[in-house]
Amino acid sequence: MSQWKYSIACSDYIKKGQPLLLEGSLESVLVKASEIGYDAVEYHTCEDVDFDIDRINKIKKENKIEISAIVTGRLATMGEASLLSESRSNSNAALEGLLKYVDLGNALNTDIIIGWAKGNIPNNENEKYYFDKLGRLFSQISEYAKRKGVKVFVEEINRYETNLFNRVDQFLDFIQKYKIDNCYAHLDTFHMNIEESNSVEAIKSAGNKLGYFHVADNNRKIPGSGMINFTEIFNALKQINFGGYVSVECLQGDNAEETAQDALTYFKEIDKILSYGGII
Repeated sequence: MSQWKYSIACSDYIKKGQPLLLEGSLESVLVKASEIGYDAVEYHTCEDVDFDIDRINKIKKENKIEISAIVTGRLATMGEASLLSESRSNSNAALEGLLKYVDLGNALNTDIIIGWAKGNIPNNENEKYYFDKLGRLFSQISEYAKRKGVKVFVEEINRYETNLFNRVDQFLDFIQKYKIDNCYAHLDTFHMNIEESNSVEAIKSAGNKLGYFHVADNNRKIPGSGMINFTEIFNALKQINFGGYVSVECLQGDNAEETAQDALTYFKEIDKILSYGGII
């Protein structure tokens, strides 16, 4: 049995080509993910959705399932807001939106993931100014989230999607320099395969600052369909005593529910290898 828990990426609406699996209301995906055998769901949603918290808590309890994280990406993709926007009103809207996500995380007893909503450094210029700005804003979000009992996971994303925090060492240097203690690294095997020289060593370097973990193969399809050695990846997680969530965020394939089931079956087989004294 693994020391981490398995989650699955879900949303109320999934566009074609998005690496998300179960589609539907939060209530419905909680039930479906539980039926498949997952420990939790990761939910992609807007910050202003009016959830029935009591009903969701009841469903969680009845189905013995949790919410691993709320993802803030729609603040950028639909709201077109980012912390590093050169428009002050846009930047303020991003900050306000992320604080609302923290409130949502608090209400749902979960944490939040920040990826695209942090924005980019325009034209890669004047990096110190933008990093200083991001440091101030992340400090504010981090402290607010800490008071609310919510952790902030910041995803390291490949260079073709963002010019900030492509590798884990860049993020770790950032939170150390700006003394931000409630932000944790969120690694993704798809992005690491593009950016890291060695994914196993990247995991080890994150150590106890690794808060969340996404899995997809190098082709962004179901783990086990490509070139990534997930036995080595999970062994590295075991070595650093990772106890958070491993969340499947991959393309749906021909049938999303079958992909979700097959991914979990694949991971359980790796768990057996590691539990019986597999590679260390």
